[in-house]
Amino acid sequence: MTHGAMTRTAQFYGDQGCIIHPQDHDGIYFTPVPVKTRLPDAATQPWPMGDAPSRAPLPAGLDAARIAKAVDLAFADPEALTAGMVVVYKGQIVAERYMPGITKDTQLESWSMGKSLTATLFALLVKERRLHDRTIRRPCRNGARPAIRAARSGSSICCT
Repeated sequence: MTHGAMTRTAQFYGDQGCIIHPQDHDGIYFTPVPVKTRLPDAATQPWPMGDAPSRAPLPAGLDAARIAKAVDLAFADPEALTAGMVVVYKGQIVAERYMPGITKDTQLESWSMGKSLTATLFALLVKERRLHDRTIRRPCRNGARPAIRAARSGSSICCT
């Protein structure tokens, strides 16, 4: 430890993901187990529960030409480096495009944008009364009840 800095290591543990090793210990204190899902194959389920493309027509009143123009505009300047754009209207994907080499499955860095988007979507769900305490199921090590906190800088689920 030098000037308050500490070097730690992490390792990938299958379905448990990457885990930072405890200080002065090269490993973890549990045996990783495979996580079995009971969910249907994502390729067979429409978005938002899966990855299957929608077969539904555009919702009434939407101007497909204007939507296409907006998406074209997002990709018009190559220096902007727009990696992808998804337009959702009333729960349906109505437009989707990616730059060459990028797909819906490409992991992209989002920096703080991810927190801002998560907080915004979370706030909308709360406002619409579609998200309640009982919706969140996250185990807490100390047996405490999970709590949700939202702020302008992001949102978090924590054990309180």
